[in-house]
Formats: sequence, C-alpha cells, structure tokens
Amino acid sequence: RASFFDHAYDFYKPNLSSEYPTVDGQLSIKSFLKALTECYKGMKSKLEVQNKETFSLDSVDYACFHTPYCKQTYKSMNHLFKIDMEQKLLSGEGFPYKI
Repeated sequence: RASFFDHAYDFYKPNLSSEYPTVDGQLSIKSFLKALTECYKGMKSKLEVQNKETFSLDSVDYACFHTPYCKQTYKSMNHLFKIDMEQKLLSGEGFPYKI
C-alpha cells in the first residue's frame, strides 16, 4: 500500500451554498498522474525491499484505477509503463518490452 497527498485546487467547493464543486479538468488530470507516479514509486520501493528483487509491471496481474472518464484508465497504464521504461533504459537494461 502507498499513498500520496497534494494540495491542489482541481476539485473543490469554494461556495458552500452551491450544489456543485468547481472543477479544473486539466489540473485534475495532472494531479491524478502525479499521485499515481508517487504511489507507484512508493509501492515499488516497498516491494523491492520486501522481495529483494526489482519490481516492474511485468509482475502485475491486474490493476484498478479511478475512472472519471473512459480514457483515464488507458492514460494511467501508459503512464506506469513509461515510468518502468525510463527506469530500465536509465539502468542500462535496454528496451524492456517486445514490439
């Protein structure tokens, strides 16, 4: 388990008498991906210490994501693959996935 908290006004209710909150869609997506990145890195670190081996998405059978709209899941999984790819390329392992 990993968690992340950030002060961002992407979804808030400045006017308490209003029924609806104020939403900043672009900031909300950026905040979500930042939280996803930090949680993935935190979980990855914990699992690597616990299992004494490198962790990557190759070890994951399934993932659950918050889905405010249909493409968010796709973007989230691509974002995690990008993190893994960058780490493997920087460590000298080469391109980690078969095309």
